[in-house]
Amino acid sequence: AGKIAVDLYAGIGYFSIPLLLAGATHLHAFELNPDSIEALERNLVLNGVKNKCTVHPGDNAVTAPSLGKIADVINMGLLPQADLGIPLAAQVLKPEGGIVRLHGNAPDSADGFKTWLEPRMQALSQALSQHQGGSWNIDVLHIERVKDYSPRVAHVVADLRCSPV
Repeated sequence: AGKIAVDLYAGIGYFSIPLLLAGATHLHAFELNPDSIEALERNLVLNGVKNKCTVHPGDNAVTAPSLGKIADVINMGLLPQADLGIPLAAQVLKPEGGIVRLHGNAPDSADGFKTWLEPRMQALSQALSQHQGGSWNIDVLHIERVKDYSPRVAHVVADLRCSPV
């Protein structure tokens, strides 16, 4: 509650709307696909949260950096991987840090999840140092298997606390 959220890959609001319903003060939703934007806008109205969301149409690589460093929570729900969004997350996270929720596809095992997550945590730490300065701690708050993506591949999500050192 009381947090500014950013969804770098909003789609139709699959992850955006729950963030708003859970108490985010405002959410910035980035989406490239016009059909998804239309459905997102409809879903925001149907869920009574349209007034708490700004939809940013277009390429998030162009539109997201203009937000500045405002986000407490960032969702990166692009499958199979949201890796291209890591530098964008580093550019919009508040200087005091926050939570990055990273989605992706990983081998369906505990070791597979770890193998998937480690290089992304390193990339996030490096991007934060580059865009925010200094060193950053990245702590895994939670990692969870969401669902099957394909045989032996799972959609996983990791909640990462990012804090300046």
